[in-house]
Amino acid sequence: MNRTLLYTVLLFAVIVGLGEGLARTAPVQRVLPEPSFGTAYLPAIRLFQELDEFGKVDCLFFGNSMVNNGFNPQVFEQAYQAAAGESIRCFTFGVPGLTASSAGPMAEILVERYHPDLLIYGIEGVELGGFVSVPGEDGFPRTDWVRYARGQLNLEGWLLDHSFLYRYLDTAPEILTPAAVENRLSTDARSIQGYAPLLEFAKPYRTSLFTTEPLVFNDYSLSAADFEGFKQIVNLKGTRVFIVNLPSYIGQVYRQEHQQPYPVIETAAAYAHSHGIPFWRTPDFFSVVDWADLYHLYVTGAEQYSRWFAAQFAEAVRRGLFEPDAPPELLSNPPLQDLTLEPLAHDGFSDADWQMLQDYESPLVPPGAVIFDPSNTPLTVPFLRQSIGLYLNWHQNPPEKTPWFDFLTVLDQVQGGDFAAWRASKDPADLDGVDYLFYSDLWMRWLTDAEIQVLQNPLNYELIASWSHPSMPVTYFLYRVVKGMSVNLPNSFVTNFTICDAESCV
Repeated sequence: MNRTLLYTVLLFAVIVGLGEGLARTAPVQRVLPEPSFGTAYLPAIRLFQELDEFGKVDCLFFGNSMVNNGFNPQVFEQAYQAAAGESIRCFTFGVPGLTASSAGPMAEILVERYHPDLLIYGIEGVELGGFVSVPGEDGFPRTDWVRYARGQLNLEGWLLDHSFLYRYLDTAPEILTPAAVENRLSTDARSIQGYAPLLEFAKPYRTSLFTTEPLVFNDYSLSAADFEGFKQIVNLKGTRVFIVNLPSYIGQVYRQEHQQPYPVIETAAAYAHSHGIPFWRTPDFFSVVDWADLYHLYVTGAEQYSRWFAAQFAEAVRRGLFEPDAPPELLSNPPLQDLTLEPLAHDGFSDADWQMLQDYESPLVPPGAVIFDPSNTPLTVPFLRQSIGLYLNWHQNPPEKTPWFDFLTVLDQVQGGDFAAWRASKDPADLDGVDYLFYSDLWMRWLTDAEIQVLQNPLNYELIASWSHPSMPVTYFLYRVVKGMSVNLPNSFVTNFTICDAESCV
């Protein structure tokens, strides 16, 4: 061999070896762009890497972002162990925008690489309708790395799977076109075992909690490609498959209005049942406050859902769900029809924060003070306590806790009441026996300018404190009621619902 060529080959090998070694070190990886394995579907790659680090897994929750935000694996594990008497180790593999056409090949990779005993696939209906919402998702099954991971040998796929240096070199062009790779939406929540709770309402004034606009239902027509992907999951070998129709607020309303689930769900369920695969529909038991938007569960709803599903699943397994002679009703129905959810332990607070809250004495109001809340919203005291507790517990950088301890102490003393005369006048003289007034800007939206002027007049009500709710665009106010001097409304005024004068409303 020509000496120059030999030296060139040796030099190239040394450079490649050094590059490969450096590419595997944490300091270098921190300054390099995240590798996407040639897929342009970065959320999926991140979850594969997290699962690599997590290790052996018994069950995988699998699906799109509704799975990612809806199944808390730790809560499921605890509830399952309490019900079944045995431990289980789970991971939430929920990829934003995942359609069934991509889910089929991805599920094959998960089973081949990680050998889970159980794969729980969650679908809402949109996954079967041919909707592509995330760049890179639709081409995912055809990429070289995915083909290699599914057993179709090719050099590009092999290099992406084995060489860190090649992964980063392959990703380099994405520095110039970062929009080509779809990143997971950033949240302030800690993630654990793949699960990323939704601590905030993404588009608050377009959600069911804050708007009265009529819902527009999607017409899901069954996509042939998506149905083929669904069939791949039903026919997976090497693991037990369980499919559940995921809850969504819009789907819940659709079922209530049409007295049936989406037609695509009926088709998918029939196919799964014909192959002996369980396919459950989630009951419509979530309240409006359990939804972060029309499709995703808020953190409070995810806690409830994970506990409910664990108890149902454990009982179904006890009754022989996966046995050859399994009762046929277990394929389509959760067995515990009257299951009552246990209250959330410590309202979602960590043990340390809960103890701090029990020992906390707020300086804002004296014990025994009467605090009146005139609003009538779904944001009940238990919900507010849980949403704050879970927010402080799950946030990567939780805010100062003392103001929220003040808020919760005030909540404990809040009470309702009629005070019909006050509702017409807003005059503090009509709040007999009330020391403080507590309300939110959400409630104020229903008031007239004249009413708001009375409420914000310091001669009527003295502002003591205000809190902006950490997960929603809501601000709460605490006012001391000033007695003996007041400014009344004009003799006639208009509200959103009624026309009132000093004597009556019509």
